[in-house]
Amino acid sequence: DGGNTRFLVCGGDGTVGWALQDLEKLRESGVITEDVAISVLPLGTGNDMARTLGCGGGYHGEAMLQVLRNCAMGDIQKLDRWKVKIAAVGVDGTEEKEIFMCNYFSIGWDAQVARRFHCLREKKPHLFKNRHTNKGWYAYFSIAHLTGNFDCSKGGMSLEVDGKEKKIPKGCVSFNILNIPSYSGGTNLWGLSAQPGFTPQKTDDGKLEVVGYSGAIHMLGIRGGFRKSFRIAQGSNIVVKTKAQSAGGPNPARGICCQVDGEPYVVDHKGFHEDASYELTPGAPASANIDLTVTITHHAVSTLVMAPSGGGGCCVKPKMAD
Repeated sequence: DGGNTRFLVCGGDGTVGWALQDLEKLRESGVITEDVAISVLPLGTGNDMARTLGCGGGYHGEAMLQVLRNCAMGDIQKLDRWKVKIAAVGVDGTEEKEIFMCNYFSIGWDAQVARRFHCLREKKPHLFKNRHTNKGWYAYFSIAHLTGNFDCSKGGMSLEVDGKEKKIPKGCVSFNILNIPSYSGGTNLWGLSAQPGFTPQKTDDGKLEVVGYSGAIHMLGIRGGFRKSFRIAQGSNIVVKTKAQSAGGPNPARGICCQVDGEPYVVDHKGFHEDASYELTPGAPASANIDLTVTITHHAVSTLVMAPSGGGGCCVKPKMAD
């Protein structure tokens, strides 16, 4: 009975996406006939979906009975989910991959940082023991790669939103396509301020927000609240393409990184790579190029549970009105 059933998903953003995808498969196969709402107990590193739902940034051992009660009491929140189609031309032809997105897609500097983090964690998992240590490693790689290896604004990449070409702001080394108002552990990249031509960000309006920034220092300012990201566009059909190196496109020897909901990938002239052990080729042929096309379209709407109002998250007993 989906209408009266709620699941508590214990994990990070990747676990939430996996659970939503599996629930969709169960509906398609007829195992369940109604959408099942899920609440989130944050056990990941960034926990951006949990933050969006008011569930806080982490679990600290609170009693599970109260957590389950809050799961049952919370209001319903709809969430748009998106299909990310990645097509990369490599030595064996065009490789295509489809990934379902709940939180965000990004390409450039921040995805490069995420891949460095991911590769080290895969090789030396003993160095990643808890959420605070993980955030420390993220900070280290952010400082070590202040501006990334590619300036998206110098003509080597195109951005199309709802069929219209969009200009990438000068100095933009990374841009993010956002579905929720929390990124990288609670940063609101889109922001709350009004701006002509744009509408407030929502999780269920069938639109994505596109923002950019110029590197680690700019991101630090956004996180601190004294700088703003570059607002670029809002829309529901987004296409990102790289151009040839001669036209300002990315260097194949350095590659270019992208990520979906925190899962990073690297693309070079050989194609698309998600294996953490893959090493870029320093001596790429002079004629080599990175040929990458990313297409993002609306996929489905899922049902989640907000933490009860008046509390400090899903793990805190809500304050009841008199």
